[in-house]
Amino acid sequence: DLNLDSQVLSAEMSLDDRTLRRYQRHAVRRLTDKLILAEWETRRTQKLTRLLSVLPSIARVTLIGRENQLQQAQHIFEGAPPYHLQITGAAGSGKSALVQEILHRQIEEDAYDQLIWLDNPPTLDYVRRYLYEMFGPGDPHTQMKGYTLQYRLGLVLDNLEWAENGEVE
Repeated sequence: DLNLDSQVLSAEMSLDDRTLRRYQRHAVRRLTDKLILAEWETRRTQKLTRLLSVLPSIARVTLIGRENQLQQAQHIFEGAPPYHLQITGAAGSGKSALVQEILHRQIEEDAYDQLIWLDNPPTLDYVRRYLYEMFGPGDPHTQMKGYTLQYRLGLVLDNLEWAENGEVE
C-alpha cells in the first residue's frame, strides 16, 4: 500500500480525479471479466477431468474399422433425447473400447453433466440399488426422474453376461 489517495494519484498522473475514477472502474470491470472467464474455464476443465475419470481407461484407443459404427452412434445422439444405445457382441470384440470412444467424443462436445460406468454389475437389482443410492433419499423413481430431467446423464452397463443369458430379475 503506497498510502496514496485518489487526489494525490491523479495529480501525480496529471489526470482529473473524475478521469482516474473512470479508469479504475474500467480496470475493475476488465479484471472481473477476466476472473469470470478463468473461473468458467477452470470449471469446464474440472468437469472434463471428472467425466473422463469415470471411464475404465482415460487414454484413447485407435479403433480400426469402426468409423461406420461411430457415425451411427453420432446420428443417434443428434436426435431428440433421451438417447438409448445398445451395443452387443462377442466377448473381446471391442465393445467397451467403442463405447469409450463414443463417450470421449460426447464429453468433448459437453454432452453430459454426469457419467456412470458400471462394469459387470451382478444383477439388475444391484443396478437399481446403486442408482437409488446415488440419487439420495425420497421416492427413488421421483428422485431419478427429477435428476435426469435436470441433468444430462450417461449410464453405461458393461459386461452384462447375466442379461445375455436371459437371467434378468
